[in-house]
Amino acid sequence: MSGNAMIMSGKLTKKFYIGLPDGVFLVCSAGMSPLEPSFAEYVAIEIDRPVQWNRIREARADQIECHVYQTKEDFEEYLKGWRRRPDGRGWYRAEIA
Repeated sequence: MSGNAMIMSGKLTKKFYIGLPDGVFLVCSAGMSPLEPSFAEYVAIEIDRPVQWNRIREARADQIECHVYQTKEDFEEYLKGWRRRPDGRGWYRAEIA
């Protein structure tokens, strides 16, 4: 996927989650490093979603901002632009050539 690989983002409510298409890659960082998400999985098919929603809640990823990518590879491509600040205080998004 070229450009910005994210296809949508929003607060991870149950309604938002249920509305996601099967098989997209869901990522939530809960304020931590973008390189270490608290939850990152492909969205399950409908019958398996209650179990996956429980994993989301156990990871405390519900009710926080999340990002949805078409594939895990798209997310990994996005991560290539993240760098730790030289002073060690957080992260920034660098431009990729």
